[in-house]
Amino acid sequence: KKVRNETLMFMMGSPSLALLAVGALVLAASGSSARPVTVVVAQNEDMLVQLAAKEIQRYIYLLSREFPKLQHEMPDLPADADVIVVGHLALDLATTHGTAPVFNHKEHHVLKTIQAAGSPVHLVMASSDIGVLYGAYRLCEAHGVRFRLHGDVVPAGAWHGVVPLDVSDTPRFDVRGMHPFHDFAEGPDWWTEDDYKVFFTQQTKMRMNFFGLHTYPYNKYFNETATDEPTVWVGLPSQVNPDGSITASGLYPTSWQSTLREQWAYLAVKTSDFQFGGKYLFETDCYGSPAQAGHCPFPLTKQEESDMLTASAQLLNASFTYARALGIKTCVGNEAPLAIPFNNTKHSAKEFYEGTFKRIMETYPIDYYWIWTPEAWEWESMLSNSTDFKVALADFDAALVAHDAVKAEFDLVSNGWVLGPLPNRSIFDRALSPRYAAMASLDQDVGNYDVDPAYKEVVNHKKWVIPWMEDDPGLTVSQLWVNRTLNHVAQALNYSCNGVLGIHWRTREVSPQVSAMAQSLWAPVEQRAFWHDWATAEFGPEVADAATDIFSTIESFNLPRPVNWDSGPGGMSPTNTSYSDCDLTSYSFVDDVCALVPKVTDALARERIEFWCNSFQYMRIVQDFECEWFTFDMAMIHANATSHFRRRIIAEREALPARIRMVQKATALMTLQLQTVSTRGELGTFYNLQTHSLIPAFRDWEPELLRFLGVAELPAEAIPPRDYAGPAKLIVPTVRTTLLGGDPFWIQAIHLSEPAYTAGMHLHTRPLGSTTQFETLPMAAITPGRPVYQLRTGVTESFEYYISDDTGLVWPPGAPANVQTVVLG
Repeated sequence: KKVRNETLMFMMGSPSLALLAVGALVLAASGSSARPVTVVVAQNEDMLVQLAAKEIQRYIYLLSREFPKLQHEMPDLPADADVIVVGHLALDLATTHGTAPVFNHKEHHVLKTIQAAGSPVHLVMASSDIGVLYGAYRLCEAHGVRFRLHGDVVPAGAWHGVVPLDVSDTPRFDVRGMHPFHDFAEGPDWWTEDDYKVFFTQQTKMRMNFFGLHTYPYNKYFNETATDEPTVWVGLPSQVNPDGSITASGLYPTSWQSTLREQWAYLAVKTSDFQFGGKYLFETDCYGSPAQAGHCPFPLTKQEESDMLTASAQLLNASFTYARALGIKTCVGNEAPLAIPFNNTKHSAKEFYEGTFKRIMETYPIDYYWIWTPEAWEWESMLSNSTDFKVALADFDAALVAHDAVKAEFDLVSNGWVLGPLPNRSIFDRALSPRYAAMASLDQDVGNYDVDPAYKEVVNHKKWVIPWMEDDPGLTVSQLWVNRTLNHVAQALNYSCNGVLGIHWRTREVSPQVSAMAQSLWAPVEQRAFWHDWATAEFGPEVADAATDIFSTIESFNLPRPVNWDSGPGGMSPTNTSYSDCDLTSYSFVDDVCALVPKVTDALARERIEFWCNSFQYMRIVQDFECEWFTFDMAMIHANATSHFRRRIIAEREALPARIRMVQKATALMTLQLQTVSTRGELGTFYNLQTHSLIPAFRDWEPELLRFLGVAELPAEAIPPRDYAGPAKLIVPTVRTTLLGGDPFWIQAIHLSEPAYTAGMHLHTRPLGSTTQFETLPMAAITPGRPVYQLRTGVTESFEYYISDDTGLVWPPGAPANVQTVVLG
């Protein structure tokens, strides 16, 4: 606790940290009156540079509502227009005017305004194509646009013309990325191919270049329950067919999390049996990854085992190929020592690594393969003189030999919950071959401890720090870790680390700290300045000061935590509380946030602040519900311990009223949570709260309560409702903004209302920047009777669109004045 408090004081009191683009919104507001804009890019530029020009065109259109021209040759330069030149033409102009930049990094990008023929010309230049694309997004940020993992923020009224530019950005870390963790429904277990591509698109906009997935090892128990993960298959070279499929002898059942798979305290429940209106969110009773279609929750035959491994590899192939096109390096891996399927001791670890690597090389592209030391190394304080450490070293060596044997083109990396064993956690730096590209580790105690100082002693390998954007004990409620994240980035820089990767499951909930991390990987960021910039972009200048005061005060170690690890992530429990914990004054900030909602008039900004108001409200009710649950438990324990004739009185006077109050509070909680659903992460949170916590809360004492009351069934008000109690809304969980390589356009819309909506859903589309009438296309229900709709279609040009139903609901909020845009790269 002492370390935590000193950390907070250091960051909040450090005047030397200056926010990247701290003046961006002010700068935009102080620009000249808006003039017509032309974007220029040479026709022979590669895809990323062409995309850079299109992205500038798109975001200036969204800011100004005027569609800039895009042309491939320099125009005449009238004094009443702005010209933005991208790529090699910009470099040529800078050279001609004696202002050519000297680049010091492959991702270094420069934005510069020069005067040509009496007119301002704005140049976007870099030493590489990806640098030019980063420069385009940096230009958009300079005009108020902000990029988050789940989508874009384009503030209303932020456009006042192109501002003079003088920016030169070089990254502070070469490796900048994210590490979304599997296992839980809130994370990538439920991602579609389009979700992966949205994620990679947003990473690029945030100027990040790394994506890594962890795979838990093969486990005999997991094999029996089909919960081994399919991300990395383990087997022999002889078990890999030329097309990457697996022979019968190498097959074993795999799966990711689904609503019918019981693991980590999630219960197997058909989605049609979900309560509180959750039954309307899902198109199938067994909901999970599209790779599991036809064999959900897990494969039952050898053919289905093969289909699952093939489908998951195809998902990763399509996704990682897209990432590579955007300059993002991808990584998968396993834990050491490599767990051998079926306990096959006839072959060495080297041979199994050869098979594993061969299969990856045949099925999907990666740039790194990381090998993790087990989680127990942290909790059990592993020592370097232990047998486990020697076994792990032998495994790392076997992997390197196998890597060379199959001529793998990816690099190897060490990783783990700790940098290495005690007493000197840097020991891998001396024990591992220098051919391992890097050493990495999670920050300890789910991020509550500072970056390991042992990184200072690592000199033979590159080093990547992995701070926690959120932790699994608190996975069902809000977590804000901006200040802690900035501190860990500063420590990583002090220890001369080369990379920073954020671990997380959800995307929208962690967007503040991910945004702060991404910015701080390029320039110093100060905590309060970040929050003011964030609040201004998200909610508008009218409430920015008040929102900054609230968020900067409650974040990091100051935010209440009503849930905990309870056999699984984010569990509610009566043991989390007691009578003395039922004072909710620590949640006074909730009303302060919600009081800002009426002051926000822009429809998109209103949706964003309502997200946080609803999130904080349901978090407060979680605490309140746990108090009521505790009261109910105490009443039932009292009744159970007393004489028979008194049980009915206690049950009627104490237990049943507490149970009814539990139902009321659970209904309010879940109604508010459903109002936050906007990505697959919140879908997973609903499933977690419903099956991990609420079903057990109402189930565990129910037989005894019925017996004590002497009735066959409880009154209706003591039974959780199946229906939805909130306002109707449209949910679009996956929002593509960029299509590459001939991608089709796929969109899904969920209609949440009571009663179930069964009428029409419509997508209205027209070419990007057009003023013509929208063309209306029908969306079809994926499953008859379920209000989940989709549309898949080929596209040949960039476009804008919105969605409507037959009752007047629209998405995005404020449509058709507000539209969603898609650019073809």
